[in-house]
Amino acid sequence: MLAGEEVRLEGFNGFDTYVISNSNVSGDGHFVHSYSADDVGMGYLISSDDQSFILVLSSEDIELKGEVFTNPESIEILSGEKSQLFEQYASKYPRREQVLSS
Repeated sequence: MLAGEEVRLEGFNGFDTYVISNSNVSGDGHFVHSYSADDVGMGYLISSDDQSFILVLSSEDIELKGEVFTNPESIEILSGEKSQLFEQYASKYPRREQVLSS
């Protein structure tokens, strides 16, 4: 669990990233980040040990539930339709590639 650690939200400007927000994880594992309409696009949540989790920033609230970024399969996106759709795509990508290479 990330309790007590800092988690930052970064966005992209071309190939470069920039910090949108920093937040400390509470003892019960909660953290909150805010982003503006200027920050829409792909974004990363990055833990203090540089483990990351990718999200789609699309001017909608995003809610996650999980343990650590090192195991993305353990993280569930509870709200944020575009991030949920991206997660579905990304999780099925290896299977599509395997089928295509057969």
